[in-house]
This record gives sequence, C-alpha cells and structure tokens, in this order.
Amino acid sequence: MEERHSIRLRDYDYRSFGYYFVTICAFERRNLFGYVQNEKVELNNLGNIVLEEWENSARIRKEISYDEYIIMPNHIHGIVIIDNPHLIHEEKIKPPIQVNPAPPGFLSKSLSSFISGFKSTVTIKARNIAGFNLAVWQRNYYEHIIRNEKELYTIQNYIVTNPAKWELDRYYLRE
Repeated sequence: MEERHSIRLRDYDYRSFGYYFVTICAFERRNLFGYVQNEKVELNNLGNIVLEEWENSARIRKEISYDEYIIMPNHIHGIVIIDNPHLIHEEKIKPPIQVNPAPPGFLSKSLSSFISGFKSTVTIKARNIAGFNLAVWQRNYYEHIIRNEKELYTIQNYIVTNPAKWELDRYYLRE
C-alpha cells in the first residue's frame, strides 16, 4: 500500500496570520461545477452550492476572509486570509518562518480545519439538495503561503485571468 506524505510545511502553524493560496480539486478533476464559455465561468447547480458555501465560510469562521477566488469547472483557486485574533502578528504578509512550532494534531481555526469543513458541507449539501451521489472532492488540497506583495499580485492576476486561459490550465479536462 502506498504511504501518504504531507505536502504541508513541517512545524508551520497554519493558524498563523497570513495569506494562503489554495487549490481544491473536484474528484478525478471532473468538470462537476460548470463550464467556461466566452472566458466566463458558468456554474451549474453543484457549482452554485460550492460558491454559496465558499462565501458562507467567511461569514461563519471569523478567523478567515478572502482575497481573490474563482470556482472553475473542476477546481477552486482562492486566496484565504487567516487572522486569528488570539495570535499576535505584525506583518501584512508573513513569510513561512515560525518562532513556535505548531502543536501536534488537527487544529481548529486553521487552514486545514477550514478546508475540511468546507469540503464536508459541500458534499452533504450536494447529496441532500442536488441528489449528487458521487464523490465531490479529490483527496487533500494544494496550498502555498504567500510571502510578499509581488507574489500576492501574481497570484491575484492568475486567479482573475484563469477563465480566459481555461484550455491552457493544468487542471483543464475536456469531457
């Protein structure tokens, strides 16, 4: 059996203030959420559930907010900002340097707890509301800690222009 390896930074506290670029893929990268037409994403019922829950997450979880994000036919790109009021921070964009390593185990108010809750809620609603009986999400997610303003601008631009470059996107899957 293949052993799974974490793609997260070891000893980094993902509850820390910062800007995080995340990508969450649909199961088998299938075009489950809609399609791109004329450089614009057209969401279907499942895509609208994804959008609604993405936006609800920022209202429910006081420690997160969003910068740019987009729901594509088979994945989501978003910049998630974590700002836990009980953790001290001084910089707008925090480089991945930790003074205190993260405590072991699953952490509430962290990037992974947000993603887990989001994916779970979408899956439940997809089954209950849309009658969707297949898996919705690919296991895990991709993240990148945004280290400076230049990276932030580059990633914002990538997200905003993603629909216009859909057929060149690494996640593009013709069905």
